[in-house]
Amino acid sequence: MKNLILILIIFLCVGCKKSPFENFEIEKVWPDPTVSLKDFKSTILGNKNGWEFLIHNKGNNSMHYGYLNFKSENSSEFLSDFGPKYYNLTPSEINIQLVEINAGIVFPTRSKLSLFALESNVLDSIYIVKSLQNDTITLEGQTKRSTLTLIKVNESKLEKIRNNRIEVNKNALAKILKMPKFFFQLEHEGKKVDLDIDTVEKTFNLRYTVGDKLNIDVFNYYFDADGIKFHKNLIFNNKSFEKIIINSISESEALLTNGLKIINYKSPIFYDPMAIKVIEGTNISFGWGSTDGFSTRDKTDITKFKKIKNFSRFILFPRFDTDTIAKKDHGFMGILLRGDYVPGSDLPEVHIKSNNIIKFIPFKLAQNPSEELNVIETKKLLYPIIYNKIGFYVIQMRNGFFLVDARDALTWIYFQQAMS
Repeated sequence: MKNLILILIIFLCVGCKKSPFENFEIEKVWPDPTVSLKDFKSTILGNKNGWEFLIHNKGNNSMHYGYLNFKSENSSEFLSDFGPKYYNLTPSEINIQLVEINAGIVFPTRSKLSLFALESNVLDSIYIVKSLQNDTITLEGQTKRSTLTLIKVNESKLEKIRNNRIEVNKNALAKILKMPKFFFQLEHEGKKVDLDIDTVEKTFNLRYTVGDKLNIDVFNYYFDADGIKFHKNLIFNNKSFEKIIINSISESEALLTNGLKIINYKSPIFYDPMAIKVIEGTNISFGWGSTDGFSTRDKTDITKFKKIKNFSRFILFPRFDTDTIAKKDHGFMGILLRGDYVPGSDLPEVHIKSNNIIKFIPFKLAQNPSEELNVIETKKLLYPIIYNKIGFYVIQMRNGFFLVDARDALTWIYFQQAMS
């Protein structure tokens, strides 16, 4: 009897405990998708005129323009200003699908869009939706974090896209950049600034001074259906320019819309003296190397360095040593092969003129000159340029600088740091 009572007490105690399988409310720690896949598909496929797109590469800040027409959730046609093979409409597979929990777009492996992303080396092939507002959809790439913006196309815009002038406008800009002189100026209503056009990062760079300080305003551009458009309006001469169209091109200037003009000129308006200090160094300068030698707009290596067997670089030290007998400081100019210099390197006098032009004057050779025919030919071509009577502008750009012939700006050489 006692045992029976004990068993009943145990069962009663167990029955008083909470069930281990009782449901508890769990707090959600992941965000809801920004846009549902259903709403995204409906929006994307609902506009039969298609979508303009802008891809912003955050690495070099460049912009790529294009057009996407979604035929279904798995097929599309597209074009882009990235390169000639994409200027006209091209069919491609595409997937509108969930990417983890988010609505997104995927360029399938081996599709034309996937090859486009791969060739660019800066674009993604998987994008998820970040926002959908009115006629604009913003998506973010999942590897390189590029931004894809889709803008709804209307019928009038679609007609321009079908008859797009991307190739015409790209060729027109390329023609401007083939003008023979090194320097360009942008002019509007008589006001001028120095202009650099970077076709790699796709920027118009306006150089001007405020007091003694050089300022550079950078404006990203891309080629849309009918012109050269700026991501943020180009501001110049207190005016704002959303887009330019090239109307005509001559040997030395191009006339653009809205009264703008690009002029090819023999000297810069604003010349930065700091570049001289960089190249010159202090007591002993850095060594600077050029792999291409002197060039003109339409031809590289006009001094034929690359014809010399095992040529590596043309080396320049603006400050190198002092001749104790002649009591003269001198620089060094030598043709570097793989491991050694060609005999007869030049030891020139190097003068910085009051207008910050650098000038080289023959002084002496380091040893007897080489008797190799290709070296003799190179020096015969090199000396009239490097020892010209006026000298060179020093133009700092990216990781190096250009020496630009100050006589006419028709010849130049690009150097990067080679040794110290």
